[in-house]
Amino acid sequence: NAKFNDTEIELHNGSKIIGVTADADPGRFEGFHNDNLLIIADEAKSIGDRIFEAIARCQPKRLLLLSSPGACFGEFYEAFHARRRFYRSHSVTAYDCPHIDPKWIEETIAKNGLTHPLVRTAIFAEFSSEADGGVIPLSFVERLLSDPPEFIDSESVHAFCDFSAGGDESVFALRRGNRVEIVAAWRERDTMQVIGRFIQLFREHGLRGDQISADEGGLGKPMCDRLAEEKWHVRRVNNGSEPTLKHYANRGAEAWYEGRLKIEKREIILPNDPELIGQMTSRLGSVTSEGKLRLESKEDMRRRGLPSPDRADAVLGAMECNSYSHISSVPFVARDVWNRESRHHWRHREFNGL
Repeated sequence: NAKFNDTEIELHNGSKIIGVTADADPGRFEGFHNDNLLIIADEAKSIGDRIFEAIARCQPKRLLLLSSPGACFGEFYEAFHARRRFYRSHSVTAYDCPHIDPKWIEETIAKNGLTHPLVRTAIFAEFSSEADGGVIPLSFVERLLSDPPEFIDSESVHAFCDFSAGGDESVFALRRGNRVEIVAAWRERDTMQVIGRFIQLFREHGLRGDQISADEGGLGKPMCDRLAEEKWHVRRVNNGSEPTLKHYANRGAEAWYEGRLKIEKREIILPNDPELIGQMTSRLGSVTSEGKLRLESKEDMRRRGLPSPDRADAVLGAMECNSYSHISSVPFVARDVWNRESRHHWRHREFNGL
């Protein structure tokens, strides 16, 4: 008993299914409202931010983003990166799709090679973050989380403090053996309250000053000075200072790129924290005129609408301390890739706990 035309289907219970093109006027799109509104964004990689803003104003009960991966911008990309914590993700390998001819997959790989952007996106369904300068590819992190290494306990314990006040987070990360975790992350405007919380955490975990590193850049210097007044002489790390390995622009770049290698090689156990993953996989890198690897500045990240990567800085700082990897170069493509782990991504967002 359904009624339908080219763009609408009306069911016998009064429900409607309405098709809208992605280039529709966002102002017209905003008119959809219902207590049980489901919005499906097909080929979400091609839908602009203004439409997604209009979708948000509709306050849908559920939002489904469905697409193969594309370029490293837009809501669909950020749903896997900076805004990952707001979504639930699902993936299925291309080899598991009955409508995809396995012969086409093998021929495409044979013609282009495993590292070609067409292969990485169309077959392995990876966002081409490396082509756009992403320091830590999402594929590296997802592989590590799905198949972490065995926990190796040891007496090697080190913590990293990332200080902040106001809107950003203060983060305390702890590495024990090859496992790193975010022990605490909080927002507090009172810097003395921040110092007190860190000292409490040091004591709770039985740490000595030489087992703790802290970012002394900017606000960090007076915070480290205050810790010293309280007899906590931590190791001070200035991310803008000279690196240990000379092919990095500074210590901050060294921590991120060396962390990338540990993640790629599956040497570390990471917490499955959506906000951490979003921060790790959103920061861009580049090469200086001297051939050194550098990081996108936090100011440039803010101009792209991204928050300060406080959790990522703390976790990568805890990973880097006392464990430098001396290498001759840092590759921008994975050296070993999965043979059968191609993926087609989609994101499913649920509202009101449903």
